[in-house]
Amino acid sequence: MHTHKIIEGLNRSICKSDRIAAVKTALREFSHEDEARHDEEIQLGAANALYQKLALAMFQHHTSEEIGIICESLHCVYFCSLEMKETSFREIGKDLVHLLTQVIAQCLEHKIRDETHGIMENSLGVLVQVSFVHSAEVEMANRDAFLDQMLQIIHLEQSKSNSNKALINVQASALSVISNLAFRKENQVMMTSYPGLVDALIDCATSGFASLRRPSLGALCHLAGSGNVEASAQMVQNEKLIRALSNLLVDDNEKTREHAAGTLNNLSVIPQNSVQLVGYGFLLDALMEVFANKIGSSSDFNNSVDESSWKCATCAFMNLVHGDTALVIAKRRGLLDVLATIAAMDDVLEVRETASHALKIIAMNLVLQLDHYGAGQACGDGSSFSVVSSLAKEP
Repeated sequence: MHTHKIIEGLNRSICKSDRIAAVKTALREFSHEDEARHDEEIQLGAANALYQKLALAMFQHHTSEEIGIICESLHCVYFCSLEMKETSFREIGKDLVHLLTQVIAQCLEHKIRDETHGIMENSLGVLVQVSFVHSAEVEMANRDAFLDQMLQIIHLEQSKSNSNKALINVQASALSVISNLAFRKENQVMMTSYPGLVDALIDCATSGFASLRRPSLGALCHLAGSGNVEASAQMVQNEKLIRALSNLLVDDNEKTREHAAGTLNNLSVIPQNSVQLVGYGFLLDALMEVFANKIGSSSDFNNSVDESSWKCATCAFMNLVHGDTALVIAKRRGLLDVLATIAAMDDVLEVRETASHALKIIAMNLVLQLDHYGAGQACGDGSSFSVVSSLAKEP
């Protein structure tokens, strides 16, 4: 009943002083982490009332304080369940997204002063929550200039008027919106070819800020998993992207390694991409480093690489191994020896079998070429050739 009265107060407030008093009361009420309570707030019309107050404030004389409190209140309310987010989007979602992009635009143009009120941060926070809504994903991605605005935020530079933390937070939110939208199959081809988007994601994925790396790598992983041959080929031909992912395979952060390996795995699933990917020698070297790290020292052989990134990297490598790539892979010095060690020593049966299977595929294809290539030419060194030759003879 108390919440109902607060929402009634929002709906009744017209003059500026009453509006500010009402939204301050609403913020105190809505500022909590109880999802069930937020669901009730949505059901009682809190989001609708706040949307109306924001629209009124934007088109009348307003203060940054008022806009800031309304946006923060909306951000709180939208930590409701996904079901309630869906319900709210059906009612006011398109209009709310449009209004929030106008608020953000005025912040970017310095028409709204946002030094201390968190207006852009909370507006983007609402958009992040809305971007989880299935019915909103295509609408948001295809909204005129929406992705341009997200990219503009990502490219914001540090200034005296923005603290580093605040800037990183809004950029991370913009990246999270992009990542959520990139999860939707219908958006992936368009987003892959969207001017400047993939390059912006690469730059953030290789930045020094973990909060930017996570959503940007998530977006790249989603885009790489589109399954669309043309879109995937565009990404594979982007040497900057593949080099960045290769470097991140051995990053200090476990989640970064996992996302990088997952993105490469998604790209390698499409057979047409494998020859192009194998042509990047630095990628094979990075995979070999992952495998070598897996081996580690004899005392901690199986503890040096986290399981998830290791499995993704292994799957990516397996996708690359076939008749058209076997010779190039075999000639990468040291790679076969590392695989042979894993096939013999790893204590996980699945890992041993995967490494053995890769070696057998390489071996069988090399044996077919022995009439044209000498053993040394085929594998680069005699020891590697002996490994694959023996495997090729196994049933």
